[in-house]
Amino acid sequence: MVAVPERPKYGHRIWPPKEGYDLVASVYDQWYWRPFWLQNEIPHIERLAQTVEGARLALDLGCGTGTYCAVLEHICDVVGVDPSAEMLRAARKHISAKTHLVCGSASAIPLGNAEVDISVAARSLCHEQDLAGAFRELGRVTRRSGVCIVSEVHPQHDYPRTRIPLGAEDVHIETFKRTPQEIIDTATSEGAWEVEHQSEVRWRDLNWEPADPRFSRIDRTSHRAIFFVIGLRRR
Repeated sequence: MVAVPERPKYGHRIWPPKEGYDLVASVYDQWYWRPFWLQNEIPHIERLAQTVEGARLALDLGCGTGTYCAVLEHICDVVGVDPSAEMLRAARKHISAKTHLVCGSASAIPLGNAEVDISVAARSLCHEQDLAGAFRELGRVTRRSGVCIVSEVHPQHDYPRTRIPLGAEDVHIETFKRTPQEIIDTATSEGAWEVEHQSEVRWRDLNWEPADPRFSRIDRTSHRAIFFVIGLRRR
């Protein structure tokens, strides 16, 4: 009898964000990219968040397992929003009990008008097809003079989409690759935002340089950016 190859369990399709992150929630914090973001992304976002004086409430949009909820808790009260209930369940183990966690998305943020002083969208808007709608929602929930901080993997970095290992396979999650200028043009065209900060991070800019061979797609010549960070001020 000829053996029939086993059909891939996860890697045969591209998963919508909610379903994809539900699948990987239990292993997300073991993802080999996680220390990269902890060492290299957090300092940029934390520095921008600290520029908001008298902040009372921060939004971590696409909060995942709570990395930025924990960072923002040192500044003010926090609400974390994510479409994946499993990611929120994992986040609850790492953050303060006073931080609220709510299922939701950038296209329908479950907060009232002008409630937020700081919004952080760390590698989460890439999962939103309607970017303009997301910035309208962020403008709605953010107070005037509040800050929205966006970070994304740069399209110059050689990657097809978000891929997170689960067992012997990768879970491929729907990802929309956008340039910094596309983010800025979309945000400012909505009328609520003006640009205060823009930076592109290359190999030479890293605080922590990964040696793991799985990072082979990173351009070590620094010609191509790895990720970018944008700070927007609410008009």
